[in-house]
Amino acid sequence: MIEHGGSRTSRWLREQRVRVALWIALAEGVLILVGVIPKTAALLVALVVLALYFVWARERTSGTTHQAFWILAVSQAVIALVPLVLFVLGTLAIILVALIALAALVVLFADRR
Repeated sequence: MIEHGGSRTSRWLREQRVRVALWIALAEGVLILVGVIPKTAALLVALVVLALYFVWARERTSGTTHQAFWILAVSQAVIALVPLVLFVLGTLAIILVALIALAALVVLFADRR
C-alpha cells in the first residue's frame, strides 16, 4: 500500500520498521549483556525515548520523523524488557535446581539399603 504524500524514506521506514527496530534492539541488547552499556543507562534512555514518542513524535506530520521515532520507541521498549526476561529466566533456573535437589533427596531417603 502506498501512502500518498509520504516521502520515499518514510515509505521505506514504514515497510521495514519492525525489522529495523528488532535489529537495533538486538544490537543494543548484546551491548548491554556484555557490559558495554550499563543497564541503568539503557533503561533511562528507553524511558526518555518512549516519553518523547508518546508526548511529541506521535503528533508529527512528517512521516519520516514519525516512523523513525516509532522504530526507536519499539527498540527501546524491547530493551526495557531485557531485565525482566533475565529475571524470569533466572527465577526459573533456581526453581529447576530446587526441584532437582528435592527429587535427589527423595531418591536418597527412599534408598533402604
